[in-house]
Amino acid sequence: TYTAPGGYDVDLTVTKDGVNDQLVKTKAVKVGVKNLPVLIDFEGAPTALDDFWVRENYKGNVGMDAIAAKDGNGGLYMDGYFNSTSPRFNTPTTANAFDSLRNQFYKSKVELCIDARPAADLLLEFDLRQLYFANGNYSNLRILVDGQQVGGNYQVASDAAETWQRISVDLTAVAANRVFTLAFEGSHKYTKDYRSTDG
Repeated sequence: TYTAPGGYDVDLTVTKDGVNDQLVKTKAVKVGVKNLPVLIDFEGAPTALDDFWVRENYKGNVGMDAIAAKDGNGGLYMDGYFNSTSPRFNTPTTANAFDSLRNQFYKSKVELCIDARPAADLLLEFDLRQLYFANGNYSNLRILVDGQQVGGNYQVASDAAETWQRISVDLTAVAANRVFTLAFEGSHKYTKDYRSTDG
């Protein structure tokens, strides 16, 4: 049973009396794959996250909320949860925020499998707003294609960073003309409920 989105080869074999296995056919199948164009807006659809494979670590969270919407009533958010009984959080830099052993309890990820065949050009666009409490290094986001990072880490630039940015990422070189997994991964110390003048 395959539950992770992706492309799989399924082999049909015929067996007579438990011997003489004969391969009859191999068929490529896609599980949970979205075809282009993909548009997900999270507006009034509590099932919008069903398109994603959601991974939340012990203190990392993924959800939908109106405060994560640029326009309208819904948006995807990723945050963390730190309190006096939480595991230690080591303040990262943009260079090491996603090191495998740094703050592993505070990471979360959403993945979406996409069939980009045939697509000569492939562009990812999304609206991003990052908030933080106490330290801009506490809020990190990155884009992955098949587990490999594309571009740098997104991190809050200042305590005035409550503005929305339109992000455009050219995926042509790394994902065009094939089935691939797109992921958004976050590393966050605090929950979205820490909403003061700096997030």
